[in-house]
Amino acid sequence: MLNYFRSTDPYRLLGLFLLMSLLILPWMFDWPGMILPELKSIMVGQKVRDGFLMYAEITDRTPPLAALFYGFCQWLVGKSLIGRHILSGILLFFFGAYYGLLLISKRAFPESTLVPALVFSILLMVSFDMLALTAELPAFGFLLVALKLLMDEVEFREHHDETDLNLGLSLGLASLLVFTYALFLPGVIIILLLFTRLSLRRFFLLLFGFMLPHGLLTGFYHYRHSLNDLLERFYHASLNSASPALLPVPDLLILFSVPLFFLFLSFFVLNRNARLTKYQSQLLQIMMLWLVIAVIHALLAKDLRPQSFLPAVPALSFLLTHHFLLIKRRFAEIHIGLFLAGTVALAYLARYEIAPVRYEKLLVQTPEPVWKDKRVLDLSGNPTVFIYNTPAPPFTDPVLTNRIFSQPNTYESVILVEKLFRLDPPDIVLDPENKLAPFARRIPDLEKKYERRDDKWIKKANN
Repeated sequence: MLNYFRSTDPYRLLGLFLLMSLLILPWMFDWPGMILPELKSIMVGQKVRDGFLMYAEITDRTPPLAALFYGFCQWLVGKSLIGRHILSGILLFFFGAYYGLLLISKRAFPESTLVPALVFSILLMVSFDMLALTAELPAFGFLLVALKLLMDEVEFREHHDETDLNLGLSLGLASLLVFTYALFLPGVIIILLLFTRLSLRRFFLLLFGFMLPHGLLTGFYHYRHSLNDLLERFYHASLNSASPALLPVPDLLILFSVPLFFLFLSFFVLNRNARLTKYQSQLLQIMMLWLVIAVIHALLAKDLRPQSFLPAVPALSFLLTHHFLLIKRRFAEIHIGLFLAGTVALAYLARYEIAPVRYEKLLVQTPEPVWKDKRVLDLSGNPTVFIYNTPAPPFTDPVLTNRIFSQPNTYESVILVEKLFRLDPPDIVLDPENKLAPFARRIPDLEKKYERRDDKWIKKANN
């Protein structure tokens, strides 16, 4: 198999597409269930598609470009998980193909080869979570563009202003899809300081490119008289909120154990057998630093899960490709076979609960629905109700929602609740702590339209 990809023929990428399809196909037909980030993306996407404005009307901390992406996905495939996973599989294939062709154009290895694209694709098989259609995928695309521009900076002695500007812009756009990707900005600055002559002018161009999309965003919300909503519900909430890991670190180490084993071997092979040019050695060092940055980001990211390590895949595939290319060919075929079989087998063993990997926090429990196709406001913190129902009004973030409904004496909270109940009235309000009662006393329309039953509010029939 390795010899098939030791070529620069782009048509061999069709073989890679077929291999990825065969490896993913069992997951498609036996998906373990909806995961929490997917459910959140559907909830936000529904409200964005309905025309509600993020932060001013949709009470959520999802980054703005991520919300637009979720709205587009909702328009394109709706709630269909199969449709979403087909789309994400296609995106991941194109990322792998782009990365493989990029390394060929950059002459990153002693021989030109599509092996990095193969290794890249195998690394995506560590868990079914990698196929989730979340904002991490388009954000990762911008990181790949940033990585390409970073290589341009190292490759060419004459630096161009547009390269620095576009590098910052790519990182800025990535941070508006996944806010924690902003951590790659200081990492890229460190790499540029170590491997290029980063002048003050180039530093400010990089910083300006990063801040440009954020500046346009704040300008738009200032024009809509909603700047405080943006600052409080996106920037402040993203910086100060803590999310528990959806998969424990020991379980993640189990899933990545096969790639980590071969990464350990690759350091020995590189130390003994590598014959690299100065430029190739610099790329190798940059990839090692990128891997460190990506791992630090993953451990600091919200909702830690396998997909959090997606930015580490380019560096891992780069280092592992050196291993497969530097050892003798007869051993290389055996190693790539073991790498593929071990990674995929472990992923499926974990999926079917044979390997000791605990997915229960990541997966959304799906009990028998009490209601279907209802418009529901959940004040109980139980998102499973939205598998079968639509959120209304758009209070989709439990932390921000709890903060608003715990301040019934605040003018802004009362105005917001009144406005959203008028624009997007729910059929049912799940309210075990009766948080809506103080608002009902201040908003006469709520008392007219809703009545309290047990632990919930029900819309009256004549309304």
